[in-house]
Amino acid sequence: MSDFQYISMDKILCRMGGSRSSIYAKMNEGLFPTSVKIGERKVAWLVHEIDALMFFYMSSPSEEELRAFVKNMEEERLSRTVSFFTNWLIEPDLSVKGLTYRQWKVDYDPLCDECIARGRTHDLLRSITELIEETRRPSVRHDAILKKLGGAKDHASFYWYGKIPVVLVEPYGRQDFDFDGVEYLRLPDALAPYGTCNGHETQSLLCVHSVNKNVLAQIQEKITEALPSLPDRYSVSEEERDLAKKLHPKAKRGK
Repeated sequence: MSDFQYISMDKILCRMGGSRSSIYAKMNEGLFPTSVKIGERKVAWLVHEIDALMFFYMSSPSEEELRAFVKNMEEERLSRTVSFFTNWLIEPDLSVKGLTYRQWKVDYDPLCDECIARGRTHDLLRSITELIEETRRPSVRHDAILKKLGGAKDHASFYWYGKIPVVLVEPYGRQDFDFDGVEYLRLPDALAPYGTCNGHETQSLLCVHSVNKNVLAQIQEKITEALPSLPDRYSVSEEERDLAKKLHPKAKRGK
């Protein structure tokens, strides 16, 4: 299987709908991958970039998040082109490096208290649960879980617990869910990364295939042990604000 496969505009429209003019308008706005010239009068797009973009749409990203994702893909394209000549091995099922949770949900406004607290909470979650974040896309094993979550796919991010795929989703509201073939663990507020955003309350759910539900019990045990010593989810210290400024010296002052 070739590392680089192409897809035409006509096939993109069959898969995604829309019109040629809308695709080119999104390209100009940085919301769609740029085309590749494959002939004197012929352009196409990279299949794995279109696949990754369609997968990313499932998380209902904002325009700002989508623009960052497309930019990251195009930087990865350049990296792949250079690395191709040094025999860089690319796994066909995990060929595009996506954004980390921090890059996606924190670094867009790294000096605001909301994002500082979100980043700290996500770091604590990974540290306590020993989850390893997976940023390569598309991940077939994680996608199989995501497809079963219906409308609860907001802010989806991927992890491994050992060799077990885990999906974190953060839907709005506090409703219960009944997923077919998927079990979930609702995280306590102290370890729920996204939290309340602009007055909208979310919940954080760790999801696994039902056959792996014992993993959630192991994670719950780790959380229960750590919970009494965790800081208030929404408090941000002056030390944390100062550290954020040092890490992001060019960022504008947050809210």
